[in-house]
Amino acid sequence: MTNDRLNAPLSSTLSTSSSLVEARFIPRQYEPNYAYPLLVLLHARGGDEDQLVRAMPALSWRNYVGLGLRGPEPVIKRDQLAGFDWGRDFELQDRAGLRSRPRRSEAEIVRRAFFDPEPDDLDRLEDGVFAAIRKTRSLLHIHSERIFLVGCGE
Repeated sequence: MTNDRLNAPLSSTLSTSSSLVEARFIPRQYEPNYAYPLLVLLHARGGDEDQLVRAMPALSWRNYVGLGLRGPEPVIKRDQLAGFDWGRDFELQDRAGLRSRPRRSEAEIVRRAFFDPEPDDLDRLEDGVFAAIRKTRSLLHIHSERIFLVGCGE
């Protein structure tokens, strides 16, 4: 992660659409003078921000801070909310090795980065992750060189 993105002010130009729902795991007997490592938890398709945070005490009750983030896309099964997903760019291939939506070429990615004024879904997700990390760092004492992304599933 780049230092400028981690240290950007909380009132940066992020749109409200880039914010992600968060859940935090704070160590038992939190010590404000200790710089804790931060585990940023990304759930699998159909999960939510609490899923991985609930499992964190199995690792340790006191050695790190956890930040669970919810994917922005609802997963609906049988007309009911079954959890959340990170979006189409993270879909798994089907058994025939095909994606439901073709991947963009590197040239298309570069063209969009330079010439499209609107951020795409991946840009908004990235902004949301960085904003959640900055917010957590403003609330708790987090070691800036010990921030880890942890994910499962897709």
